[in-house]
Amino acid sequence: MLEPIASALAVAALVAVFLWFAVGTQLNVRRGNAILRWLQGGLPLIGRRTTMRWLGSSAVELVIAEPSAPFRTVTLVFVMEPRDLPWLWALTRTRGRRDLLIIRAELRRSPRAELEVATIGSWSASLPVQPGDDMASLDPIDWPSGNGEVVEAHAGPGVDLERAVRSWDALDRASGGVMRVSIRRSMSGRPGPTPLRPSASSERFAMRPSNSEAPPDWRPRHRGEMKRPEPMARAHLERQNDAAQEVGAATASRGVVR
Repeated sequence: MLEPIASALAVAALVAVFLWFAVGTQLNVRRGNAILRWLQGGLPLIGRRTTMRWLGSSAVELVIAEPSAPFRTVTLVFVMEPRDLPWLWALTRTRGRRDLLIIRAELRRSPRAELEVATIGSWSASLPVQPGDDMASLDPIDWPSGNGEVVEAHAGPGVDLERAVRSWDALDRASGGVMRVSIRRSMSGRPGPTPLRPSASSERFAMRPSNSEAPPDWRPRHRGEMKRPEPMARAHLERQNDAAQEVGAATASRGVVR
């Protein structure tokens, strides 16, 4: 009597897992397409051509070809919650992981100072500082937060704190909330949501994307190029891009980032 019931429960559980996987994958695809729509207005401000690829069902990578000064390389990675795997989704959600847009950039010249800022309680902030990390030697600083969130900040000599705070607030308004900003001379040491290559100079911004509604069926016209942005979307992302560059300007040599 118990064996047929156990078999029926096993089949039901298997069907439920497959249904969850299908629905979760579709939700992530729709969410990824929405963020691509949100980003397309600002990408031409960084570079003329963009290569896009899906990394599984939970991440989208955009690589800017021949980015404009002051950038040497720019990569955007939109990391979504693993909605297609219920057990992993539940585990990561309890640890504070949400949909996250990571902007990684290498500057053409090394910044004059280093800065590490993270929102306490976010997934990025929970990553530990490893022994020997050059960022571990930075001094803690008081970071005024205007939105009520608790922010932990460390900086080296030469940081323009007032300008850095103003840039953080501008990024926060242009997105769904800034989780972390890293500006450093080299990329060795502290781990991040995605691996970064060693570099003479680099910046990284981790933020939650805007909750703006967008059609789910956006695609680039063909591989490597984005279609011409709409004026309103371009203006919205231009503010975000200017804020990102201003963070770099706060700690870079004069005339390098502006």
